[in-house]
Formats: sequence, C-alpha cells, structure tokens
Amino acid sequence: MHKISLIAFAAIFISGGAAFSADVPAKKSPPPAPVVSTDGFDYAFGAKIQSDYISRGITQTNHQPGVTAYGELRYNIGDTQLYAGVQPWSVKLPSNPAAEIDLYGGVRQTWGALTVDAGAIYYAYPNNTRQYFVNGNVTALTPFAGATPTGAKDPSYYEVYIKPTYTINDMFSVGANAYYSSNWTNVKAEDFYLSGTAKVNLPENFSISGELGYQYLGTSSVTYGPTKYKSYTTWNVGVSYVYKVATLDLRYYGTNLSKSNCYINSSDPKGNVVGGVATFRSNWCDQRVMASLSFDLTSKDFK
Repeated sequence: MHKISLIAFAAIFISGGAAFSADVPAKKSPPPAPVVSTDGFDYAFGAKIQSDYISRGITQTNHQPGVTAYGELRYNIGDTQLYAGVQPWSVKLPSNPAAEIDLYGGVRQTWGALTVDAGAIYYAYPNNTRQYFVNGNVTALTPFAGATPTGAKDPSYYEVYIKPTYTINDMFSVGANAYYSSNWTNVKAEDFYLSGTAKVNLPENFSISGELGYQYLGTSSVTYGPTKYKSYTTWNVGVSYVYKVATLDLRYYGTNLSKSNCYINSSDPKGNVVGGVATFRSNWCDQRVMASLSFDLTSKDFK
C-alpha cells in the first residue's frame, strides 16, 4: 500500500479545495460531537431515514431506502471526551443479515480549533442466511464442492480510525479521516480508507459539504479465490439544512469503479444469476443522489 501517496492525496485535496466534505466519513462512523463544556457524563441519541444507505460510494441497501438510529454515552474531562455507542442500520446485503449493528468507542480531544477523534468500530452482521458462489449458484451457508464463495458467511469485521477536524472560523472547517482493518468483511483482506473533508456554513442554517476519499483494498485468503479486490476513489458533495434538532441533507455520491469491479468488491447477488447466466456486473457503485432526514439530540436538549 502506498501510504505516502495517500497522505499526499489528502493534503492536495484539503489545500486545493477540490471538494466539500460531509460531516462524517462515508463509512458508518460515530456522529459528530458537540464542544465539550462540562465535566461528567453526557449522552446523545438520534435517528435517520434515507433514500439509500451509501457507504464509501457503495450502496448497502440495494439502492433502496433505509433507516438507522444511535445511542452514545460520553464522559467529559475538561477538553477530553470518552465515548461508547451503538448504531443499528437496515441493510440489504448478499448474506442477508438481519441488520448491521455498529459498536464503537474512543476518545475525542480538543485543542482550541483542532479536535482529534480516535477509536475503533466493529461492524456486526447477525443472522446471515445466504451465501453466493462465483459459479452463479446460491445456497444456504453450507459450502458445496467445487464452488468458491464470493464473500464470508459472516461479514462482521472491525476498523480502527483517527479523524482530525480543524475549524478555521465560523464559516469554514476542514478535516481528514483514516480507517484501517486487517480483515475487511471477514475475508482476511487489508483495508485502508483515507479521505479529506471540508464544510462551508451558509446563512439561514444551510451548509455545503463534501468528501473526497481513497479506498485501498488488499487480497482475500485462499478460501475466497484468493481475490484481489479493487481499490478506488469515492466522493460525495451535498447541501444540508438544520432546523432545531432536525437535519435535511441532499447529497451526490460517486466512485470510479466499473460495473465489473463493483461486482468484485460488493458480491452483488444480481451478478450471480441463479438458473441462468452470471453477469458478474453490479450497479451498486453507480453515481447517485441520496436524501436523508435525521434527528440528533444530546442531554443538554433536556435541560
């Protein structure tokens, strides 16, 4: 993995203003924290409905609507905040799990205009009931002779992350996100995601934001081919409006993945046609506009 070139990639993006950023990186991540002002315990919770659940440019709901909710417990010590939370998501994935459940925790440290968020997140996918194979067949979770599965029986995995954010003034902020796992989707492939972000606050509670990211993916274990997954660039840009605790967001997502490379990364079931000819192609990484409405509250909203 060319880590030096990836770091340069983010630096060029931030300094050049090539795109605006989302408030959070493309992959499921803890909601942004308010400024720490008092010591002791605090909490946050919220919910979101969305026309599509897109993670790093790839749909997690087969381009159908989805919902999510989260709860987070925090402990503040001066400019340091410790936190742990849980966030379930509705999904439509190849292994047909009941849901995605994110378990996360970490520390947020503030030094004036700079905040650094570091932690770990575990993506749990319970009750998987299907598995697809490269010869076009689908079966229950028991493999059969001569077939190579397109993904793990249980795609649950972890990532560690660090996310610095710098507030230039009341109007502009920039940031970066770095995520790493040695076992992406439980197929033993290395995963490294790096992105640059920016946000512009506008009058009347509007804002424009965006993110430009690079997803590096390694090679799976021999159980899954081995398969060399396709690294790619992803981006999003959108406009948001905040009214009290509600946020309405309209966002455009895209990747540079071809339909065949998208199939390799996603194991989209439509690429494995049961009883017919397998296409090995997917539109799960297509450019797309997504709308969402979210509600976010903290303990201070009840004081």
